[in-house]
Amino acid sequence: MLYSTRTLQYRLVVQVTLGLLIFSVLAGIITYQYSYKKQLEVSLRFQNQLVRTIQSQAEIAIFATNEEIGHDILNGLLTNPLLEGVRLESNELFKLEQITESESTLDKKPDVDFSKGMSYPLFSPVSEKEQIGSLTVVRNNRHIRSEAAKASTTLTLLMLSQLLMAALLMMWVSRRVIGKPVADLAKKVVSVKPGENSRINVSLMHAYDEIGMLSGSINELIDAAENALYESAAARKSAESANRAKSEFLDNSGEGFLSFGADMVIDPEYSHECEAIFEHGLCYLKAGSNISDLLFGESPSDKKEFFNKTLDFIFTEPLDLKRELYISLLQPVYIVGQKYIKAKYKMIADDTKMMLILTDITREKELEQHVASERKRLKFVIAAVRETRDFFAILDEVNQFKQTYLPQTVTKLKSTSDSDRYRTSSRINKSLEINILKEQTDSNGNFDHKEILYEIYRQVHTFKGLFAQQEFLSFPEFLHEMETRISGIIGKISDRLSLFREMEKFTEDFQNESVLEKDLLIIRSFLGDEFIERKGDVVISSELASKIESMATSLIEMMGNKIDKETLEILQQVKLLRYVDIKSLLHPYAEGALRLADRLGKYLNPFEPQGDDVEVHPDRLTPFIRSLVNVFRNAVDHGIEEPEERLEAEKDEYATIGCNVRKSKGYPYGNVSVECIEIAISDDGRGIDLMEIRNRVAAKNLIEIGKLETMPANEMLQMIFLDDLSTRDITDAMSGRGMGLSAVKRELERLNGKVEIETQAGRGTCFYFYIPI
Repeated sequence: MLYSTRTLQYRLVVQVTLGLLIFSVLAGIITYQYSYKKQLEVSLRFQNQLVRTIQSQAEIAIFATNEEIGHDILNGLLTNPLLEGVRLESNELFKLEQITESESTLDKKPDVDFSKGMSYPLFSPVSEKEQIGSLTVVRNNRHIRSEAAKASTTLTLLMLSQLLMAALLMMWVSRRVIGKPVADLAKKVVSVKPGENSRINVSLMHAYDEIGMLSGSINELIDAAENALYESAAARKSAESANRAKSEFLDNSGEGFLSFGADMVIDPEYSHECEAIFEHGLCYLKAGSNISDLLFGESPSDKKEFFNKTLDFIFTEPLDLKRELYISLLQPVYIVGQKYIKAKYKMIADDTKMMLILTDITREKELEQHVASERKRLKFVIAAVRETRDFFAILDEVNQFKQTYLPQTVTKLKSTSDSDRYRTSSRINKSLEINILKEQTDSNGNFDHKEILYEIYRQVHTFKGLFAQQEFLSFPEFLHEMETRISGIIGKISDRLSLFREMEKFTEDFQNESVLEKDLLIIRSFLGDEFIERKGDVVISSELASKIESMATSLIEMMGNKIDKETLEILQQVKLLRYVDIKSLLHPYAEGALRLADRLGKYLNPFEPQGDDVEVHPDRLTPFIRSLVNVFRNAVDHGIEEPEERLEAEKDEYATIGCNVRKSKGYPYGNVSVECIEIAISDDGRGIDLMEIRNRVAAKNLIEIGKLETMPANEMLQMIFLDDLSTRDITDAMSGRGMGLSAVKRELERLNGKVEIETQAGRGTCFYFYIPI
């Protein structure tokens, strides 16, 4: 309710006045009561004094036995309005019989009840212990009260009139000093408007009193309110911005957020992604939906029942540890419609709600399935290449089984019975008769149908294991189905007619199956038709090996951080497809050395690279291997002597060049020993002339003469790898430019390799090349 400032003034004055009036009434009542009591006390004291005076006079009158004095006393007492009746009596001892006898005449008011009066003993003036009579006084209480009431009323009226004057004065003062300033203050307070930075100004009269202090406090409140309003607006904007950002974040996070309670009813607030997740599910999302119906559909199922019971345990379990254990039992992935939905669970709102974080991982699942499919294809191709002999062996065996053994066995089953003696038939393949059919007769030579079926069962089971080991994709599953069929046929062995029909159908389906060809089509697409037709006698080209390796690398990239040990092993095997024995890379240069020796008219024993089987990546080593042609050519051109020269040196006119490969377990590289490939190329020619090398280096000014004279032999031998250094004076098609060995050293350094040379005049030279693996 709102009031004007004038109304506020009147209300304040009225309230003050009313307060004073109430105070006056209470004060009047208290004053009246107090004064009335005091008047009674005064009257009683006066009566007591009067009685004591009468008592003294009566004692004298009685002692003097003067009746006249007694009557005067009584008459004088009875004129006092405070007394209603007086009786004076004397004892017989003092002969006051007349007084006693005249008692009735002495009573001024014979209707007075003296039994209600106060009796006072009268004593002899001579002896204070001798009682000579008694005085009975009946007080006039009505008169006493009336007089006290009159006095109290007069006093109270006087006080009230004074209070009324004070009230009027207070009304004027309150209105002038309190009401008007307060009304003015109220008027100014009402005029304050939010957001306009309003302030209350007071006059100098009230600058330092309570009104000024109140105005200052109100101004402070206004400032605080303005600041609070500003902060509230800023906080509201910030909260709205935060809520909007949070909502946008949740809606664009790619995850669905929803919550539900123990009743499993979904709360109204959920992110937009939830609508997309459950868009084509068995139950559409809406506020009040049941989370169990959304995830499992409305029809009952074991998984749904387990989910509901587990949630009931979660919401009723007080222990955090057990609650977490129950949560871990909830399945992590759900299939909603055609989507795979990953779920995370989190208790919120003091464990009264559960938040469900849903992520659509359908693309991940599809990618995972694609990766798994590609991995199987890759393993299948690798197994076919690396285990070619087993690959084609089991293909031949299964073809023989379905094309020869199965039809012949069915024919035998149809043409014989349990009582038939087994005899050799020219229509059946002799080897099959000896190895298989002979084992299917009992001790009396009877054809054992059950044993035949079990043998087929064992064969199919064995094929299933072999093809699975060889990483075939679809054919092992087909064999599993055929294995199940033959198991069922064995159960019908007592029904011979049904048995024959089932076996005929079994054989027909086995012969006409196309599953094996479906798997072989994968091999053909990667390795070509020639691989199947020539049964593996095909060298995989670098291009084809790169294609397979690229497939494996793509598989690794798709899996990312989820790559497993098995896939890494597959990649390693794929890389090994391109790896070749280093001796095969060196083989052409051995043949080239023989051809060069023949062209130069030198005799050279045929040789092949020898040593360990060391698999290397051709792309890595091919540039260095190619540079070794210079070592082989130098061995033929520079190292090996002419046949006549060899004979004069008492050597075989047929020279020998060797090429040996081995793994060096601990060749020192700096402070560590590493595993290396060691390639040794040797010849039994004339050796390297160190003096000739020193002269050539000095002539070319490649190194100072002083250093050459003190240089060790092994360092001097390294000079042959310098650019432009040749021991030939004439340059021809064979040599003389001094760049061949320089190229070898350059390629070797790119591989972080090293070279050592051993030479002996007239005995030959050996180059040792060390390449870190």
